[in-house]
Amino acid sequence: MHARLIFVTGADVTVAAKFLEDRASVIAAQKGFRQLAASGDRSTGNLSIISVWDSREDLEASDSALANLRQEGLTSFGGQMTVRVFEQVAFEVGETPPQPGCVLRLVTYQMDPSRIDENISWFKSEVLPAMMASPGVRAVRNLVDRETGEGRVGSVYSDKSAMESSEGDRAQRMAAAGERGIEFGEESVLEVLFGQMSTS
Repeated sequence: MHARLIFVTGADVTVAAKFLEDRASVIAAQKGFRQLAASGDRSTGNLSIISVWDSREDLEASDSALANLRQEGLTSFGGQMTVRVFEQVAFEVGETPPQPGCVLRLVTYQMDPSRIDENISWFKSEVLPAMMASPGVRAVRNLVDRETGEGRVGSVYSDKSAMESSEGDRAQRMAAAGERGIEFGEESVLEVLFGQMSTS
């Protein structure tokens, strides 16, 4: 699957959440749609919106229909928008799915593109099960750009206390990732605002 990840700075996050709720049906009607989710920080105006598609072809085919919607969104809730496309290489939801009010930690990473396959296999076999076993974890997603080696890992927690209680194990996993040539960059902690999955 492939994902379009939109990051907005300086947005009115409350207005953005309402906009997405009102327009979600337009996105969900596109061929190959699988998921739409949004998270934000009301104090900073940072906003993350992800849409997931069956294939890159479906994602690209939806772009003409959704470009006008993105512009309408910026007019509605403001801010500066960055759009990236990634392959979704891992996604797992726990017994209790994410819901508005949960906490998303979104971390950027970089690796040598030649090591993507081996590191994704390691993530799926070692890291993902450990993350999902942490108390309060609702979902984990891993996105990567195979050409550049850049990626994003998003983990959703029931609340901030659940996120904070995982810090020790997380530090160990990040150290192990570093030994595999994975470098971590920016990190955002956001409130889950909205989510919709395909019903087909």
